[in-house]
Amino acid sequence: MTGRLSSLALRRPRLVLILAVLCLPLLAVAAGGAEGTLSVGGFTASDAQSTAVARELEARFATAAPNYVLVATTDRGFVSDAEHTAAGTELVDQLRREPGVADVVAPWTFGTLPPGVTNPLVAERGGTAAVALRLAGDEDEQRATADRLARYAGPRGPFTLTPTGPAEISREAADAVRGDLVRGELLAAPLTLIGLLLLFRGWRAALLPLLVAALTVLATFAGLHLIGRFTTLSVFSLNFSSLLGLGLSVDYCLLVVARFREEREAGAEVRAAATQAARTAGPTVVASAATVALCLAALLAFPVPYLRSFAVAGVLVVTTAALGTLTVVPAALMAAGHRIAPAPSAPSAPTGSSSGGSGFWGRQATRVMARAGWWAALVTAVLVTAGLPFLRFDASRIDDRALPAGAAARVGADELRASLNPAELSPLTVLVPGIEAGDTEAVEAFSRDLLAVDGVRRVDSAAGFTTPAGTIPPTRYNERFRPTIGGGTWFSVVSVHGPETAAAEDVVRSIRARHPEARVGGTTAAVLDAVDTVTDRLPVAAGLIAATTLVLLFALTGGVLLAVKGLALNLLSLTCTFGVLVLVFQDGHLGSLLGVTATGRIDVFTPVLVFCIAFGLSMDYQVFLLARITESHRRTGDTASAVVEGLARTGRTVTAAAGLLAVAVTALTLSRVATAKMLGVGLTVAVLVDAFAVRATLVPALMRLAGRANWWAPAPLAAARRRLPSLQHGSPLPLTPERS
Repeated sequence: MTGRLSSLALRRPRLVLILAVLCLPLLAVAAGGAEGTLSVGGFTASDAQSTAVARELEARFATAAPNYVLVATTDRGFVSDAEHTAAGTELVDQLRREPGVADVVAPWTFGTLPPGVTNPLVAERGGTAAVALRLAGDEDEQRATADRLARYAGPRGPFTLTPTGPAEISREAADAVRGDLVRGELLAAPLTLIGLLLLFRGWRAALLPLLVAALTVLATFAGLHLIGRFTTLSVFSLNFSSLLGLGLSVDYCLLVVARFREEREAGAEVRAAATQAARTAGPTVVASAATVALCLAALLAFPVPYLRSFAVAGVLVVTTAALGTLTVVPAALMAAGHRIAPAPSAPSAPTGSSSGGSGFWGRQATRVMARAGWWAALVTAVLVTAGLPFLRFDASRIDDRALPAGAAARVGADELRASLNPAELSPLTVLVPGIEAGDTEAVEAFSRDLLAVDGVRRVDSAAGFTTPAGTIPPTRYNERFRPTIGGGTWFSVVSVHGPETAAAEDVVRSIRARHPEARVGGTTAAVLDAVDTVTDRLPVAAGLIAATTLVLLFALTGGVLLAVKGLALNLLSLTCTFGVLVLVFQDGHLGSLLGVTATGRIDVFTPVLVFCIAFGLSMDYQVFLLARITESHRRTGDTASAVVEGLARTGRTVTAAAGLLAVAVTALTLSRVATAKMLGVGLTVAVLVDAFAVRATLVPALMRLAGRANWWAPAPLAAARRRLPSLQHGSPLPLTPERS
């Protein structure tokens, strides 16, 4: 397939280039509106217990946890004063008439509370109140409603209203990421262009990866637009697609153009050089693309639409980047190769000569292999030490503190944390089969049993308010525990701990362990379920990635030890990366520089994304290097000289590709949303560590230490590999006569 695509490009270069340019506006039209098709949600697993509880509460009890909150503050008296009560009641009536608002709970809707029960939506000092709304529909419909409710923010009567809550946080995060994408591209694009001009030494060659990137990103957006009509895909995958599309296009184009220039420097004519570049670099591009795509496809193992969106986007990006490189680049080399790489006045040594070991990277390989054991021990020790903080990794989910300090949703949430008990707005919801709302004795007994769980402050139910002092009779508020359809009841459990804390998660675990028949939902349970889902499925995803790595590296090199070392080095590089993430985003080091508020925990989904994406990109560079080393070893049979030549020939390419990719990805670190920053920092660190510490030092050192053992394989595996299509050299491409 690779040979046929490249052969077509070599035979009809002008036709291929014209078609590529014509595809741009067509793909732009097809990609238009992709953002409107994609979702701002998709962070919950459909089979999670907390998700099932939320669905049942809404279906049978017409209730659910509030997902939008207006924090009402006043500097004139108390929110319970007559003036404020009248204004608050009018505000509640207005909100209830808003489309998409299913329910409103406010201090003025509780009625008269019995003695001993304080209004949970009023601050102790009395000047702050929470108006809790339940927005109907899925996450995208809730976001649309939150957009309409934005007009309530600001002064309104005696109150100043500040919006917050999950729906508002999601809305502000999506808006911030959209703006960040534009700013990031405006910054990354000119820097990338300057880097391409310096690297490719000419504007024609520099435009090649930009053309391939444009085709890649637009085709990916069009694919996401189409697929998003049939399943939930996250809008946040667009940022990822844009940056990865640019990075991979640069990588693949650089690999082919660098090989073309080598052949030209050795005296080959344009057609022969383009053919040789496609024949040798083309299969390497395919091997790299297959590896990256399969690593990203491992995200499909997680039943979370958000993660699966990145798998779909990643496969589309990698596939289109490889196809664009295998067609557009050979065609451009045929059409303008004499300008991209003019014929040298005196041909240099051919590709296979020993002169491949010259230059900085050849000397670097020689230096490392001269003291291979020392270098391997030193670099490994540094990477392991940098990765040690990962042992303290504490997974959670994002909250309002992922937004910048001045964001409205965060200001409102900070006010809630300072003035009210956040656990009142985010109670645990417990469904128990076999207990009816009218069976007061059974409801009270189960409420007391829940209250006995360590960390529970109060249990609200159809029987009233159960506290350590006893059960207070029900009010109008407690009617919500009676079903509107069918039978049964549910319990609201208010914890002593805030909903974002590990201690609150321990309460969920205790209830589930104490009452296996009960189902627990709510914000804290949803966080715990998300962490458990990732933890349960991570071995499957990691196993798929490991198997992919071992199979493809063995097929590429023919050495079992090389494949195992490749897997181990990638894991070592990622361990260092995760250690940095814990230091910055969990512990708060350099947090002020990056504009990050450390919460002592890390979003559970982002390290998974970093793992799969960075592993794929590391394999990308590893394939580039090992393919060239293997090619040289086949020709010479000498491991040391093969490593020197391989690093000499690819060192500049891999370093430049990593640098340009780091520039593109670094745009994410400028995002105003902490999760995007984390993804940007993680990928930047992973790419740079892999390119400089691993490929330039550990690979040559370990290959020197292993010697001939690098290429060993059991006879059955070696025989099986010989039956596979070569991943290093495709079928020779036909040389067609030069056209006049």
